[in-house]
Amino acid sequence: MLTLNFTTVITLVIFLIFLRIASRASWRPLIRHMVRRERLFSTHEAAIDQHRRESARLQQRMTDHLENKEKRFIRELDKRVQQAHRSRRVLLTEEHNRVEQQLITLHEEMQRYLEKERLLFSDALPELIADMDEQFQRRGPRL
Repeated sequence: MLTLNFTTVITLVIFLIFLRIASRASWRPLIRHMVRRERLFSTHEAAIDQHRRESARLQQRMTDHLENKEKRFIRELDKRVQQAHRSRRVLLTEEHNRVEQQLITLHEEMQRYLEKERLLFSDALPELIADMDEQFQRRGPRL
């Protein structure tokens, strides 16, 4: 059976004292440290989640900002292209009008030249007809 002697009781008392000292010296600080670490990890996890949400929000904001910039750029580009087309049309119209004016001027000069030549021709016509008649008389019907 179980016999208790003094050595066993002393060993048991020393063991209980050791447990008490070990509990105060190492187990309680170890448990406190583990609890602190768990709280720290949960705090860090919450901060990480908050940073992720903030990052996602900033990324969405930057994406929206870039899309708005791109839309503004496209609108500005379209506006400039339309301005270029309008100025090109204006230049083409001006050039067309200038060419038309030159054509009108050349046509008028040609009309004056033809009138002048017609006057010269009408003065020379009787002489030409007389010369042709004379040649016809001399050489016959074949010129």
